[in-house]
Amino acid sequence: MVRVPYPNEEAPNEPSPGRELNIARMTRHFPPAMLAGFQAFGKGILSNDVLDDTLRELAILRVAHVPGSKYERYQHEHYARKRGVDEAKIAASGGDTHDAAFTPRESALLTFVDEIVCNVRASDESLEALQRHLSSAQIVTVMGTVGQYMMLARIIETSDIEIEEPPVML
Repeated sequence: MVRVPYPNEEAPNEPSPGRELNIARMTRHFPPAMLAGFQAFGKGILSNDVLDDTLRELAILRVAHVPGSKYERYQHEHYARKRGVDEAKIAASGGDTHDAAFTPRESALLTFVDEIVCNVRASDESLEALQRHLSSAQIVTVMGTVGQYMMLARIIETSDIEIEEPPVML
């Protein structure tokens, strides 16, 4: 059961009844301008062409893994599959960043993600390793993606948002 109630179905920024992700329901507590910006930023993360689907989803899965956000991980395991991410990479994304399932590029990404999630600032070594594989625009996009999903993990975990049964897919 959630610790913070979902907004009243009659709230002005609540959509008409229907199936939507519980995280989307919870963020309807945001004031309208904040909600619009949040939704636009989220859509931009999932639809940009700066990062390929595999890199983006591995970064999100790693963000979900580090603090133990089961809801976020559950949703993005399904989304990653829909986007064609290899099952071995999805399974390995919660373990060693240098697992054989990952390319050197993906390992550098996951190490970088771990550091910015846990330490805020990536080490010179992990940034330099990632710079061998990604452009500056891609690296900044990774940082923005990680920031968005760190915020979501905190909302999800503090609110105790439940995984939808039956599932609602992104």
